[in-house]
Amino acid sequence: MSVLRYALLGLLSKESRTGYEIVAEFEHPIGNFWMAQHSQVYPELSQMHQDDLIHCVQVKQEGKPDKKVYSLTPKGSDVLQQWLHTFAQTPRTMRDEFMLKAYFMGEVSAISAREQFESQLKDHEGRLQTLEHSLATFIQEQEGRPIRTNTAEFGRWLVVWKGIMTEKTYVEWCRQALQWLEVGEVQPHLFR
Repeated sequence: MSVLRYALLGLLSKESRTGYEIVAEFEHPIGNFWMAQHSQVYPELSQMHQDDLIHCVQVKQEGKPDKKVYSLTPKGSDVLQQWLHTFAQTPRTMRDEFMLKAYFMGEVSAISAREQFESQLKDHEGRLQTLEHSLATFIQEQEGRPIRTNTAEFGRWLVVWKGIMTEKTYVEWCRQALQWLEVGEVQPHLFR
């Protein structure tokens, strides 16, 4: 079964949602670590409905087409629970095009390398800012209450915190690379 299917089951385990609401979840916050396009979500929802993993109700709307609201079936809940209780495999490959370019960065001019690192720095600083805003909103929503580890809030906390740590590291890496590009060399013995 595809990981997208498990992600959809997980989203629907929290509450019933429309396809539009589900796609929005893949933009943020899930989009920080798992991507899915509109063109992937709707066919998967249709297939999951055929497989009796989710239920679909047509809701009439004034002046708009009917909307479909999806919810989890008992079978879908069982499948989700089975998946949640299996160990996730550590990804064998990371597909980061910029890291591949960085590996070959010695083949381009220092100006081009700086421009590329500056672009990445700006992008990752933006992502970090978005995640830190999410964290601030989350903390405000908690109103000083602790987060219980058996709640949906704990999972949200974990992924936002991991995202912040990842982006901070990427930002630091870009800044260091820009410094090295400015100086024109690296002193590797200083990193022991």
